[in-house]
Amino acid sequence: MTRESSSFKFHTLLSNCCRRQAALFTLSLVSMLAVLPVGMILTIQSLLRYAWDRSDPDSWSNMVDTVRSGLMAQELANVVLMTLAVVAGIAMFRYLHSRSQTDFFGALPVRRGQIFAVRALTGVLSVLPAYLLSVVLTCGVCVAYGFADAIDGTQLAYSILTHVAGFLFIYVVSILAAILCGHTLVSLLVCGWLQFGLFFGVYGVSCLLSILYPARVPAQPDGELWLSPPVALFRMTTALSQLWTDQTDYAMQCVLPALGCLIATALILALCYVLCRIRKSEHAGLSIAFPVIELPFKLYMVSVVGIVCGLVFQATTCDWKTMFLGIAIGVAVAACVVEIVYDQDFHSLFRRWKSTLIFGAAAAIVLACMAMDVTHWNSTLPDREDIVGADLSADDPSWSCGTDYENGCRVYTSFSILGVPVEREEESEEAIPSLLEEPENIDAIYASASMGAQAMQGDRSTVMDGTWSYDVTFQLKNGKIFRRNYYMPCETDQIAENSTKVRFSQEYLNARTAIARAEKRKHQITFLMVGNYVDVGDINSTGSGKKISNQSTIIDILETLKAESLSITQEYAEAHAPVAILRAATQDLIDQWEGVNIDLWDWSTDQDGIYDIPVYECETRTLAQLRLYAKGFAPGFGDQKVTSVVSTVYDDDGTEHETVYTEPDQIAEWSKKLVPSSFDSVIDPIYGLDYESYVVKLADGTSVQCTAHQESGAEREGDAASSTGVGIIGGTDGPTAVIVTTSFGSPKAIVAIILLTVGIIAAVAAAWLIHRRRKRQ
Repeated sequence: MTRESSSFKFHTLLSNCCRRQAALFTLSLVSMLAVLPVGMILTIQSLLRYAWDRSDPDSWSNMVDTVRSGLMAQELANVVLMTLAVVAGIAMFRYLHSRSQTDFFGALPVRRGQIFAVRALTGVLSVLPAYLLSVVLTCGVCVAYGFADAIDGTQLAYSILTHVAGFLFIYVVSILAAILCGHTLVSLLVCGWLQFGLFFGVYGVSCLLSILYPARVPAQPDGELWLSPPVALFRMTTALSQLWTDQTDYAMQCVLPALGCLIATALILALCYVLCRIRKSEHAGLSIAFPVIELPFKLYMVSVVGIVCGLVFQATTCDWKTMFLGIAIGVAVAACVVEIVYDQDFHSLFRRWKSTLIFGAAAAIVLACMAMDVTHWNSTLPDREDIVGADLSADDPSWSCGTDYENGCRVYTSFSILGVPVEREEESEEAIPSLLEEPENIDAIYASASMGAQAMQGDRSTVMDGTWSYDVTFQLKNGKIFRRNYYMPCETDQIAENSTKVRFSQEYLNARTAIARAEKRKHQITFLMVGNYVDVGDINSTGSGKKISNQSTIIDILETLKAESLSITQEYAEAHAPVAILRAATQDLIDQWEGVNIDLWDWSTDQDGIYDIPVYECETRTLAQLRLYAKGFAPGFGDQKVTSVVSTVYDDDGTEHETVYTEPDQIAEWSKKLVPSSFDSVIDPIYGLDYESYVVKLADGTSVQCTAHQESGAEREGDAASSTGVGIIGGTDGPTAVIVTTSFGSPKAIVAIILLTVGIIAAVAAAWLIHRRRKRQ
């Protein structure tokens, strides 16, 4: 037992402890020198010898960037810091795992808190000075080789802050593992679990919910990445290496996460201090030094391992039954392994089997309720009269109602998990668009949502197989946002019909079409190019369209086209294809993508500031302006004579059938409905394409790859009749059929949940009473 007062000065204890850890100091210094300065020497030597010509300015700039990358963020340095943090944390508190050493420290006239502070500080001093010295020497190497330009004091300070914060975060978690355990090997295992356990737990639960609740739209898809100290370190340094050209982002991407890591470090360190003071010396040698946490810690580990095993089984078979089997196997194996580790005895496989069975039964009930969706969460829709705004977006253009914001609600984020780059699709945190508010448009979107809700009422285990998805957003009168992601069979065209009604409404035409969005920013648009079928079909030819550069002319054309586009009806668009396409771009986008040629027609327009706008034959005033200001422009195939049309189709066996049309009447008929395949990406207003392949050959020997416009009343191959699809028939009087309108689930579901909850509580209470009775006997 330690004394209440100390007869040793703090610096004396610290000096003695540091001398005893000379091996750790040596290991840290050698490792950091090998990774940073020596690694930088090898990098620069390889650049000078093999990579680029030093006399070329561009090559020199690339070399400086490469050197700066190695100076600020190096994955191998992260690995070394992470390893040293674990080694230092376990080594400094390894004395807690030996009864003789705890008795020795307990006999010293030193307070337990002072021992904790000395050993924790010794671990920090064994690594961080070596890291800082290596950074200084690395800068010296850069200067010696003539790469002083690669050193930026501000960026270097951010790099040091990031690495120090990441190291301390991992270090205190390692200390926590050493204090919680009474055995060194077990503390290493627990340390690994503490470093990644929360990350895998939150991520695994999120994936499981996405499978059992396909309609779920996660709010924070990547927050779990910060729950793992090693992942946080790699993510901060990855962000650091990508921000050289925009220093304003350093505070958000590096400094704030580093401060968050330091705050978490302080909290965990305080917890370690408290646990170290109350830890019983006689628990040295046990697997877990605090028996009270054995059961909850075991249940958490068993849960996470079971979920991860289930996800692996589900990924291989896409079957819910196999997934539940994988969860059961994972839980059983993990429970046995944990018991063996706890008792350090292979005969303890089924120790505490009763608590495991009770937990398994409770987990099975919860999973069953989720699988059966007893709360009707997947199929629940708010009441129609509570909705004041709506929006529907989908990957299929014919299903989407579009958006009036530029970047969409889906974004792709890149991050790094232990140095492995990962890109995934996420929900934008900013993006709740300005929703449609006209009752007719809300009715149509609500009808599509009802079809998705009905599909979720049955077996959801195969709902994502061979289906298309769409996102629905409703704004309620109380200000809340209701969002769901639904799946429907590909042959369902009722949703396309509902969305078509929306796309040709005056509200949509006034705000959401490409011309409406471009006209709103007409004073910022400085680039306008028009192309006919021949121009757009030649997507690899730069400058194949006719450009207009006069600002007042551009504004006049956009205003005229916006006014004429309001008269486009669904019937007209279904019977006529566009005859030309306009590409407009703002000066902001041109400046942002300086050096990138936006003349190519295959440029992606799914971003802020660039718009591809269809022009129809009925928009006569716009076509007259284009003929006047874009010299040489002619709509359709222009002045080129079509000599033949080659049609290529495939039968059910995959056999190719090619037909050549050369008769003038046949060519005239085809010319009315053929459009370039590039028009597939232009969906405002919507028009149907049959997606077959046609090649139009012109008199000058060139050809245009085309597809056929699907006229009104025609059905695409593979489309099934959807008149039997159940939905909501919208109109001025509101919907006439509602599938699901409850917001909280049916009364039966609520009663079932209450009964299940009572049953679980009763089972746990009975097990506890039986345990207590046997213990007394």
